[in-house]
Amino acid sequence: MAIPPVSLASVSADIADHCIICVSPNKAFNFGGLKSSYTVIPNEAIRIRLQEQLAVNSVTSPNVFAVPALIAAYTECDEWLDQLTAYIEKNVDTVRTFLAERLPEFRMVEPESTYLIWLDVSRLGITNSELMNVLLFKGKVAFEDGNDFISDGEGFLRINVGCPHATVLEALNRMAGCFTT
Repeated sequence: MAIPPVSLASVSADIADHCIICVSPNKAFNFGGLKSSYTVIPNEAIRIRLQEQLAVNSVTSPNVFAVPALIAAYTECDEWLDQLTAYIEKNVDTVRTFLAERLPEFRMVEPESTYLIWLDVSRLGITNSELMNVLLFKGKVAFEDGNDFISDGEGFLRINVGCPHATVLEALNRMAGCFTT
């Protein structure tokens, strides 16, 4: 059973008074281009300071489509979001099962609230650079090098399963083709 998220600001009024809550519907609703991220800042002094800094940086208002898109997403899209979540969970399950059956030397780090999966590939005994070359040139598939995201990312790949199920299967099969004869 999934544990529902809890905002730190909900713990107490005193804690909320020191919080800046950053919210973004971008990943869940594919709103990246709408500039629809926003903040909730209970403390007026902190809110004013942030607004002043945002104005200095010319970040003053959302895209004209952002507000109606947010309203629609938050009031009319529960069923769609539930279906999307189930679809992504199916893709995660597919990766888990595929790796167990076909590529046991790859270990999946269980994702938490994301469609991005980290794979521990350290058992292969090759560098990420070597692995990325094999995947790209032999398998004709590209994953993301863990070193692009964290300083100790050697031995890790990141894959995106927020895509059609057939794409996930094709990528996994191409990857497996690089390591089986």
